[in-house]
Amino acid sequence: IEHTFPDELDHLSTCKSPHTMLGALAKSFYAKQIGVDPRDMFVVSVMPCTAKKFEIGRHEMQNDGCPNVDAVLTTRELAQMIREAGIDFAKLPDSDFDSPLGLSTGAADIFGVTGGVMEAALRTVYEVVTGRELPFDGLHVEPIVGLDQVKTAELLIENPLPEYSFLNGVTVRVAVTSGLAGAKQLMEQVARGESPYHFIEVMGCPGGCIMGGGQPRSKDPDVRIQRRRGRYSEDASKPLRKSHENPAVQKLYEDFLGEPNGHLSHELLHTHYVKRGRYNEYLDEKYVMDEVKPMAEHSIHTGQKPSRKKDASERAASRVQSDLESLRVMALEAEINRLKQELADSQETVEILKEVMSDYAKRPRR
Repeated sequence: IEHTFPDELDHLSTCKSPHTMLGALAKSFYAKQIGVDPRDMFVVSVMPCTAKKFEIGRHEMQNDGCPNVDAVLTTRELAQMIREAGIDFAKLPDSDFDSPLGLSTGAADIFGVTGGVMEAALRTVYEVVTGRELPFDGLHVEPIVGLDQVKTAELLIENPLPEYSFLNGVTVRVAVTSGLAGAKQLMEQVARGESPYHFIEVMGCPGGCIMGGGQPRSKDPDVRIQRRRGRYSEDASKPLRKSHENPAVQKLYEDFLGEPNGHLSHELLHTHYVKRGRYNEYLDEKYVMDEVKPMAEHSIHTGQKPSRKKDASERAASRVQSDLESLRVMALEAEINRLKQELADSQETVEILKEVMSDYAKRPRR
């Protein structure tokens, strides 16, 4: 959005992604609990998304000069490390997650599925506003469940709590998409001022984070369906299925953050976005830098020496031009590395497809 729809940044949620929220809390709340300097902590996230590696390098993803997350491993990288270490993961004994924040709700389990973030939000918002559970079977908003590219739903607010009486009769319209084609379609509506939706969920990978670029690859064409089913099964098994019911989160606000949208929670859990140019990600400045053109040469000579002011201006322009050239080189190097990675991923995919086709060819003909 910062690059392709920079004029729509005001519509973006300011919430950090969950793993950077946790990193910020680890280096503040948890560091204080265990008496450790946050700068002596090294936080690693295991994520299904390769884009998280870029995200943690953003200037906005740090507090007091300390990055919220220091490194990101993809799930595929972690699986490879486990294999190389000779660990039989399936035979390891089960154990609980560490406290605090070791307890999760069903709403957290569906965050990685397209439509899951929207459903988790609606479960909480509807109950906070009306005092009642979301009026859908199993708390599932069926119109936004599934793997269709763009899904929409409407939710009528009736008989809200007194403090939300102004919402009585309001129909909340939501949209969900996964994959960049659907995102482009919905964002173009927003840019034209034609979007009817109050809340839009966008996931870059088709199917959501379960099919992230860092996930283990599979020969099974139904892997998206199986992973989605697994997330919803995990959700259904949890005794708590709404985010606001999590006692660990409630205690965190009580003991440390104070209140939702308070000063400390905003400082640690929220971010902001900036309009970015093609090369601006390599600069500290938070604006799009226009290219500085070299000063024109003059053919008329007056016999007078150039002024010091003019010399200084020319030197400054030359330095800026040199910096821009360096940035172009950095951008090209980054693009080359990205293309190399895409090529390696494509070659791996081709090998998997070859194996699938070979297995299929060996099947007996009916």
